[in-house]
Amino acid sequence: FLGCLWFFVGNTRAEIGFAENWVRTYDLETTSAGRQYITCFHWVLAQFTPAPLRIQPTNEFESGYNIFVILFAVAVVGSSISRISQSIQQAMQLRAEATSRRSKVSEYLKANKIHAELSGRIMQLVEYNLAKQHETQLDTSLISHRLLKEVVMDRRGPLLSCSKFFDLLRRAFPTVFVDICYSLQLTLHDPCEDIFTKGMFCASMYVTTQPGIFTLESDSGTEVIEAEGCRFFCELGLFASLLHASTLRANKFADVLTLAAAKFAESMKDHPTCGYFVYQFARSLLGQVNTGKCEAGDMVPEDVISVACEFTDCFQSLHMPDVRTLTKFKMEGCCACSTEQVSKMLTGMSDPSQFVGSISEELEKMFPEIKPDGGTHSCFS
Repeated sequence: FLGCLWFFVGNTRAEIGFAENWVRTYDLETTSAGRQYITCFHWVLAQFTPAPLRIQPTNEFESGYNIFVILFAVAVVGSSISRISQSIQQAMQLRAEATSRRSKVSEYLKANKIHAELSGRIMQLVEYNLAKQHETQLDTSLISHRLLKEVVMDRRGPLLSCSKFFDLLRRAFPTVFVDICYSLQLTLHDPCEDIFTKGMFCASMYVTTQPGIFTLESDSGTEVIEAEGCRFFCELGLFASLLHASTLRANKFADVLTLAAAKFAESMKDHPTCGYFVYQFARSLLGQVNTGKCEAGDMVPEDVISVACEFTDCFQSLHMPDVRTLTKFKMEGCCACSTEQVSKMLTGMSDPSQFVGSISEELEKMFPEIKPDGGTHSCFS
């Protein structure tokens, strides 16, 4: 843009009859448009850098524009250098802080003569944590507690919504879903550490997001969790008291989200409607376990979760069939029933000859809601 203006200044002076202008002086009037563009672009670069250039202003208008570009270049270059210096200084400060924290841990291990093998594992964990830290940290003192919960929900909500149960809960009870996301605890596990162990009491649900890092050991064998996306373990522990049927082990450093059953229940204490929804879901889920449709294991099949969700009133309300909507009801010819009509109908039950049609047709005329092809009774029963 600056190069185009530079050519415009020189070319305009030539068109209005000034003998001196840089376009004519450096024989660019008859050259190709490509040569003119490259020359102007080179001139602009020369104003931002100390690169030499033979083209110079030839009149006061060109000199004024040249001065403007130089001042603009000083402001832009100065601002850029300031930002680059600030970024470098910030990066050096973060690196210095990380080095200081790493050194303090190392000095503690040496001063207390911690075993070399344990010291190595600790330092590996320190390096993993330092590598995960973000350059920017949220100052929670500047926002309200509710907004902080929503920030956490925005980060963890998509992970939790991978479960059909929690996705249904999110759509029906968004406030409760925010509290549940905030109740999730992020735990770090080092290699060969058990997230949960077979035979131990189950009181939490676990969510993993890193494929190929976890191994599930059970009586049926060992399985490496390879699937992409979130994997949910021990959902049954949120609704019933049971023991783990397998062992989940981390093969590398791994992050696991944990939702305690007590925290899950606490998030619904002020929302009885949500509590009833969870009760219906749990009743259906545990019913499938008791009837042998699925095992009481640490991983519940998705189809079992889907069936339990469909059992709830909340699911039925969100997935209302068209036949049950008000627009589908056929209430034509609806009229108020007088005492005489009802009396005549009752009398006709003993003497059907009084009716032109059948008794059922007469009933449908008086009570349209019992019509078999569109009445409320047929739709909702």
